[in-house]
Formats: sequence, structure tokens, C-alpha cells
Amino acid sequence: MYINRLEKKPALKICGEKNKQYTKYYLLTRSINRDLYKNPKNFIIKRAFSSNELFQAYKLVHDRYVQRKYLDPDPMGVRIRPYELSRNTATFIAKKHNKVIGVSSLVVDSKLIGLPSEKVFNKEIKELRRYSVLLSEVTNQAIEENSDNSVITELIRCLFAQVVYKGCDKLLITVNKSHKRFYELNYFRQKGDIKNYSEDLYTPVILMYADMIKVVNLFNNTNKNDDPVDVFMTKFYNKKNPYLNYVKRWEKYRDIQINNTNKLIKRLQNISRTENEKKILLHTKHLN
Repeated sequence: MYINRLEKKPALKICGEKNKQYTKYYLLTRSINRDLYKNPKNFIIKRAFSSNELFQAYKLVHDRYVQRKYLDPDPMGVRIRPYELSRNTATFIAKKHNKVIGVSSLVVDSKLIGLPSEKVFNKEIKELRRYSVLLSEVTNQAIEENSDNSVITELIRCLFAQVVYKGCDKLLITVNKSHKRFYELNYFRQKGDIKNYSEDLYTPVILMYADMIKVVNLFNNTNKNDDPVDVFMTKFYNKKNPYLNYVKRWEKYRDIQINNTNKLIKRLQNISRTENEKKILLHTKHLN
């Protein structure tokens, strides 16, 4: 387990721009694990490859989203869309005692199916796409109830490494408006207005994006005397990020993921309750 070792809150007598920097730094280090020098002791972070890992991951997403009223329950008990079954999606998981306790996916933009949030933020994403080389989107963020905060922060570092490796210049995420401040601290900015994500439930969300070219350039040119937030984030995402090496190795086994995705489709067909759901799963098979 990671140990949170926060520095003392800066004295309020610091004023002006310095006060703003340290206040931002304090807020950030409260929400992000600060032990950057050790690996997690009670869970592992990896890319999901086996059909069992993928099933557990998407079941966790389904169950947590239903619990939070982001989704209506699905008869299959898992969240499966074309994006989950595409070769353009990498799903990363946290495992503890062979059980998936955290998940987050990265979808790289494609002409065939695009990005998950286009159904709600179609205009905004089209505009971003017009001025970008390659978009990507974070989706399926979920952790098991009562899990340590370091689970999600490690998954975020992993996603950053995958974005850099794939050469994406914009990273998008759709979040509850209450999470806006956290993502602003992580170099995201809001695009467009608040919208409702679900057709059936009240789920107000905002679209946010990070300009990855600017972020990477910032990290490459930050030194120890710069803004403490930038210094901290450079270590967290760049200099002390072990996943920058891992994602390259994991990408070599992507074909294994594709094969096991097909196994997952067959497994879901067996537990699917309606013929319509089976047709949807058969259709998504052609995405790979």
C-alpha cells in the first residue's frame, strides 16, 4: 500500500502569486498519492489481456456506475459497448489477490467508431478533431468501494504513459461537474457546457481535454526551481513514472487481447438474455 506523506500546509502569510502556487500544490498533493518512489505493495497494475480480466473489469464498471446511478442495470451485468471490444482500446486494471479492484480504459480515435462521448459532445469533439492529429479519451474509470486512493492515481499514470506512447495530442474525459477542479489541477480544461450523459437518468457531465503536446513540453522543460505544482507533476507523470516503459511491452501482446476479446464475446453470448443483445455482440466482433 502507498503511504500518503503530505507536506505541511504552506503558511497563509505567503501572498500574491507564490500563495496561489502553493495553495494549488497543497490541493493537488491532497488528492494524489505522493510516494513516487515505491511500487504498490498490495495490488498490481497491468493491462487486461485475458477474457476473465476483461470480464471482471467491465463488470466492475457496470456495478459501480449502476450504484452511483450513472447507468441503468444491464441484464448481462457488464458494461459492453463497441469501444470495449475494439483494438483501439487499451484497458488497464488494478488486481489484488487475482481480483480486479480498479479499471480505466483509453480509447484512441478512429473513423469506424470514433469516441465514447461523441453521442453527447458531438459538436465539441468535432471541433477538437479539426485542430488535432489524434484524439483519445479516458473511459470506464472505476474502483472497488473502499479501495485505497492510490489505485486510481496509479491507473491515471498508466493512462498518461499510453497516451504518450500512442502519440495522441489531445486527451479527453467526460466527468461529473464536481470533479472539475481535480482535472484542472491535472492540466485539463473544460470544453463546452454542462450536458446530460444518459438518455434515461439525470447525469450532468462536462467534457474536459488536455493538450498533450503542451503538457509533455512543460514536463521536459521543468526544473526544480519552477512552480512546485509543475515540479511535482513532472515527477508523477514523467520522470518517476514506471509505466512509460511497461506500456511498450504490453503493446506487443495486443493480439492476445484481441483473441481473448473474442472469447469474452462468446462468454457474454451465453449469459445474454435477449436475442437483440446477442446481435449487438455479434456486430462488435467485426470491429477487431
